[in-house]
Amino acid sequence: MDFSFKIEDFVANEQLILENLKDFEKWKSIPMLDHTMLHNFKDNSLVRFRGMVQDMLDNETYLEKYQVKGEGNCRMQDGKFRDILVLGSGECVDHDSRENAFGERRSLFVISLPGINEWASSHEKGVIAAQTTPPQAESFGQKRSAEDTEMEQDEDVQQEPVQTAQNKRVCTSSVTANEAAAPKGLSAEYHLNSPISDRPSRACLVKVYSDLDSHTLNSVVDVIGFLSVDPAMDISTADVEMDDCDGILAANPPPSLIPRIHAIAVRKMKHLNPLLDTTLQTFEEHPLNFDVVYKDLLIVLTQCLFGDTLAAEYLLAHLISTV
Repeated sequence: MDFSFKIEDFVANEQLILENLKDFEKWKSIPMLDHTMLHNFKDNSLVRFRGMVQDMLDNETYLEKYQVKGEGNCRMQDGKFRDILVLGSGECVDHDSRENAFGERRSLFVISLPGINEWASSHEKGVIAAQTTPPQAESFGQKRSAEDTEMEQDEDVQQEPVQTAQNKRVCTSSVTANEAAAPKGLSAEYHLNSPISDRPSRACLVKVYSDLDSHTLNSVVDVIGFLSVDPAMDISTADVEMDDCDGILAANPPPSLIPRIHAIAVRKMKHLNPLLDTTLQTFEEHPLNFDVVYKDLLIVLTQCLFGDTLAAEYLLAHLISTV
């Protein structure tokens, strides 16, 4: 099955595509963003990203379906898996339409795996280079000027900064040459927030549409989704008035620095060894109740340490670490 489909194709054949992605060989055939330069991918292309959940943002509401008014006609447009409203020339959203439907999604701040061994990283790069060829795309790193963008696509209402009549200030922080991708007043290091300073990581905002509360901090996930890197989402170069400028910029980093991925499938990783058989990523339930075993061991060790439960827990952790 060809996985170079568009968002509209996935919406129309969601169950069939997800069923095909259960085959791990097909899963691995998706181009991986971890080891490929971002400018090699087109906006809305299907990509794969594997990393650790470093932060989880609050749920957000978005326009899942909305009516678009044009010159003498109306049409319904899907807004799922997108950050930008799809509008043609002379079209606008009919916000009063009863056909409009809202959905809920959640953003996960996912960084590339911190502290992964060099041999594992090198092996994975070699395998990916042999299996996949990233699609060639026009560079989107250059920001479009205000004259060149007539905004055929408007920003999602959730991305627009809220303005009030007073108590406003203008974001006028300058950007240095080596931080052109970073927003005003906030450095690239601030946004990436790499846990190992001398080993910078790549970061993505992964937007999930199902099982919003099933993800946990520091869990490792393997994500397939649609890449969103439209420069229209970058508000760092916009000369607009807003309250809490730094807060808004922090929540909306430029896509050239931190791209968005609208997830269609997420796998939770059980291990990170690239040489281990993928079938071993799932474990069969053992008939022995390990909670009971843990409590029994803790009772025995506590008695050996004259009733010191904390010392018994440390000793048990030490014994496990030596296995």
